Amino acid sequence: MEKRKMSVAFFVLCAFFLLSFATASALAEKIRIKKEGQEIFVFSANGTKAKSGSLSVRIRQNGDKAVLHVNGQRYAMKQKENKYKLRSPGGRVLLKVKVKPGKIRIYLNEDDLNSWSLKANDDRTRFKVRKGEKMVGKIKFYPEKKKVKVKKDDGGECCRVKTDRLRAAAVVCLMDELSEIERLLLFSILCIAGL
Repeated sequence: MEKRKMSVAFFVLCAFFLLSFATASALAEKIRIKKEGQEIFVFSANGTKAKSGSLSVRIRQNGDKAVLHVNGQRYAMKQKENKYKLRSPGGRVLLKVKVKPGKIRIYLNEDDLNSWSLKANDDRTRFKVRKGEKMVGKIKFYPEKKKVKVKKDDGGECCRVKTDRLRAAAVVCLMDELSEIERLLLFSILCIAGL
């Protein structure tokens, strides 16, 4: 009887270990955005770092908060419900992301009147991207290829991401007006949020 209890306990422990490992690997995906075959943005599978061409971010997450370190500067991100705010080292709001069903809005400061919006289609395979009222591009997921392509409004391809679902983080490819550090910080926030 004692031997049977031990074998059942061993089986349960092994099953728990395998299930935990499978869940962790399903949740953790390294996100690589490529342009013309070169990686331009990368987010680590464990969520502790991100990088762009010449910059790197170290990320420390704690519940609904995260601290992002870039070039010796400390940026603080806080999540509240479906909103994410990133503050500069001086406490000013740099980026704000609001998530609603089928729509994501990105504000480049606290009072941005010309925000970016990503609106998903019904089957969640495409985002239409607008800056204010102007259409600037599309982010499209190809399930059969497990790939996301980002195209400007004129049809030119900006970048690609190998992934298993639509990724809003790829919008940084359309945001040429932002500095590299702003794009990297936004990419990091969107990845932390699972977008």
